[in-house]
Amino acid sequence: MKTSIIAVGTELLFGQTVNTNATYLSKNLNLMGFDVMYHFVVGDNPARLREKIGQAYEDTDLVI
Repeated sequence: MKTSIIAVGTELLFGQTVNTNATYLSKNLNLMGFDVMYHFVVGDNPARLREKIGQAYEDTDLVI
C-alpha cells in the first residue's frame, strides 16, 4: 500500500526540531509491508495542511 507521512509544525521547517517521527514511522511501516512514497512537512497553517492532505491522497492510499 502506497503511503504518505505528513508532519506538521513550523519548528520542523525552521530546523528547531528534528523529525524523528518520520524515521520511526517509515522504518516500521516498511517492516509491515507498506511502501512509504512521500514525507511532507507543513508549517502550522490549516489551509496548507488541507492542500497537502488532498495532494497526498491523489498519489497514495494511506496518509499518516
